[in-house]
Parts: sequence; C-alpha cells; structure tokens
Amino acid sequence: MDPPAPDHSITAAGAQGALADDRSIIVSANGTAANLTTSGTATVSTADFTAGTLTAVAAYLTERFTVIATNQENVVVFNDTTAGQNKSYVYDVNEVGGNTSIDAGDITLVGVIDNGGTDLVNANVDYA
Repeated sequence: MDPPAPDHSITAAGAQGALADDRSIIVSANGTAANLTTSGTATVSTADFTAGTLTAVAAYLTERFTVIATNQENVVVFNDTTAGQNKSYVYDVNEVGGNTSIDAGDITLVGVIDNGGTDLVNANVDYA
C-alpha cells in the first residue's frame, strides 16, 4: 500500500482543482464568497459548520474541489477565521454517491475543537 499524499493547507482563495485521495486538508477561511475559491460565490456561516445537513459546507468545498473519485476519502479541518470564533471543525469526506462532487451526504462532522484562537496547521493533524 502506498503512503498517503502529503497534507496541505489552504489559507487564501485559489483556483478550482481536483482533491487528491487520502489527504488531510487544512482550510483557514471565514466562509465568505471568494474566500476559499477565486471568484467563488458559495458561502458558509458559523451555524452551517454543525448543521444537521452539511449542504452549505459541501457547496463551499465543492466549489474549490471540482473532482473527487468514487470511494475517495479525505479529512478536512476547517478553521473558522471569523472574528472571535476560535473553532476548528473536523470533517470526514468520503465520496459515496458515485459522482465527482462533494455532496452533503459525503461529509460527516467528526469533531469541533476549541483552538483557543490559534488555527490548526498540518503539524496538528496526522492522517493515517
């Protein structure tokens, strides 16, 4: 079995692209339009991070990550950089629908971390 690809962080808006399998992604963003994806229109609010259905989180992520393979698995840590939030949300992203987009049914919230005002970074996450 090959080792997983290196983890990486996203701290600024960028171009759309494929999400590599078996990788943890650290996203630091405030949820506003074009904060994660250049010219993006999707938004996510603090309440959306823990909603019963993670539709807004899925839309925000799929706007940046345009291709995801069937049965692909990833961990996404979302540092909410909205002033005063001090929270990091940990999601398991597992493509189960057979399509190539991240849908609400592909995402499971697995943890909420009070980060004390210091966003999590790659060194804080060990994807295995």
